[in-house]
Amino acid sequence: MDIDDVAATSGEATAEAVVEACAQAGAEASTQACAEASADATATVDGEPDREDEIVVYGLSKWQTGKSLKERLEGHLAVKGIRRCRKQPTDTHAFVHFLTASAAEEARKLIDGHVWKGSELWTKQARAMDPERFVKRQRLERDAGEPEPSLKNVVDCVTPLHALPYEEQLLVKRKVLLGALRELPTKWKTTMKEMPKEAWAAWRVPFVDPKVTQAHEGAPCELAPVIPAPRTHGYRNKCEFSFGRDAEGRPCIGFLRGALRFGPPVVGPPDACPNVSDEMKAVQSAAPSVEAAEAEVEALLASLLSPPLFPPVNTTGAEALCELLRSLVGATKETVLLDVCCGTGTLGLSLASSVKRLIGIEMCAPAVEDARANAARNGITNALFIAKKAEEATLSVLENLSAAEKRSLVAIVDPPRAGLHTDVLKALRGCLPLTKILFVACHAPSFVANSVAAEVTAKVAAAPRALLALEHGI
Repeated sequence: MDIDDVAATSGEATAEAVVEACAQAGAEASTQACAEASADATATVDGEPDREDEIVVYGLSKWQTGKSLKERLEGHLAVKGIRRCRKQPTDTHAFVHFLTASAAEEARKLIDGHVWKGSELWTKQARAMDPERFVKRQRLERDAGEPEPSLKNVVDCVTPLHALPYEEQLLVKRKVLLGALRELPTKWKTTMKEMPKEAWAAWRVPFVDPKVTQAHEGAPCELAPVIPAPRTHGYRNKCEFSFGRDAEGRPCIGFLRGALRFGPPVVGPPDACPNVSDEMKAVQSAAPSVEAAEAEVEALLASLLSPPLFPPVNTTGAEALCELLRSLVGATKETVLLDVCCGTGTLGLSLASSVKRLIGIEMCAPAVEDARANAARNGITNALFIAKKAEEATLSVLENLSAAEKRSLVAIVDPPRAGLHTDVLKALRGCLPLTKILFVACHAPSFVANSVAAEVTAKVAAAPRALLALEHGI
């Protein structure tokens, strides 16, 4: 459905309908066009009749809502037959829909001149909007001969840092991580301000101390240099190709380059992409058709893992991560390792030989099946994998551990970009013997948000645990 279809079929001359239509149309309507249409929601269209069952109420405050207006009209003015009231947060007018045209006409008599919170209200009959408004704008731009925006090449879209020497790329990535970590003390201080002042002393943590942040470039702790990837070219073992047309309009299989103003998205081949493996390039170049490409990609994935899964895209980089985690876990033969959001078990299984017991939790059932198969394939017998949401399984797993196992418990969490669920944080921070949590974050801002939430959870759910957490640097 394009925006013209939405506007023509909705039959509602409301700013909210325009915004909703713009959202559905996406790139087919510019932001400016949406704004202009919303602001001109009562524009008259030649040949179009008034909306007899709909009126526009003016004189409102931008703080007032459609709900409060409806309550005012029905409660104070006894207006009948209101179907709904719609108002955007920053607008000073609202659209009121009635069951019948006669109800709308009677309402106008009651509303005009009514004073509400010091402002006099007045009404106007709503008018239908031009269903061709966005098409006309595009035609004007096309006829004016405005140049098309230049498209990025595929390499710039897929690997935006490729032009920098690898050492400089690492510095850029470290700067991004440092910027996220610098937000942690700020967010924590904001959280403290929401608490009673008499409780501030009990909620102070070392990482908000100016002396600490000044010593660590504004961050709450030292940020080590980024560990280089052992392999920087041709490493990507998963690619999601798009099927479309290139800039010349020819069929193409590859990566999106962007969209032209008056056309569909443009696709470019991955030939020059330094991170795409030769195997993936071979699949792309050998496929004579969309169907053949899909069949080859599915066959390749089927030999490796279940199709819905998302493996580490850099195998040698994942191996380096596993070695780093091994050095941080400090595992002994009595250690119980809890791997939350374990996926196919990559991280936990790499450490299984060093611990007494491995428990993996993952909500994706195909991933758990692969994790179990990986354990069997590698002769690992001390691993248990649970197919359940982390927020549902973590607490029950911790409750079923013996006292000795809890004292030897170490947790690794590897959540998706959205971060950990609050219930997982509560379960982990409520397990008093747990002294070490290793957080593998693929999105630094989510880690920062989870870190603040974890401290709040510790204070609320297990106050004695807070000092222990600070002593052990969790």
